[in-house]
Amino acid sequence: MFSLEKAPGKTLVVGASYVALECAGFLTAFGYDTSVMVRSIFLRGFDQDMAGRISEYMGTMGTKFIRNATPSKLEKSESGKIKVTWEQGAKKEVKTDEFDTVLFAIGRYAFTAGISMENAGVVCEKNGKFKVNE
Repeated sequence: MFSLEKAPGKTLVVGASYVALECAGFLTAFGYDTSVMVRSIFLRGFDQDMAGRISEYMGTMGTKFIRNATPSKLEKSESGKIKVTWEQGAKKEVKTDEFDTVLFAIGRYAFTAGISMENAGVVCEKNGKFKVNE
């Protein structure tokens, strides 16, 4: 986001992690039309009462939310914008909109399989993350 050659303009942030919400928050504060696409819940692993309060506050400040949605396609439109297609709700209703910028902030996974971490004395859990002690 910080190395773009032009202003982000109308932005879609995909994800509901603290990184996603933080980015959406500062984009909204800078005056950009910002939407957050949320697949299920805000701030998974955090207190859900507080997560609800945060999303409610962000909404009052101007951040838009596309709830219960998953992007299915991104295309470059004739106008040069990014046309995003998504499925929303239990009925998987198909919707589209165009954005200047799309930011995926959907979490992180450890990709440690196959790089011989054991040769360095590092033990990995089944999920690929390092096993550590206190």
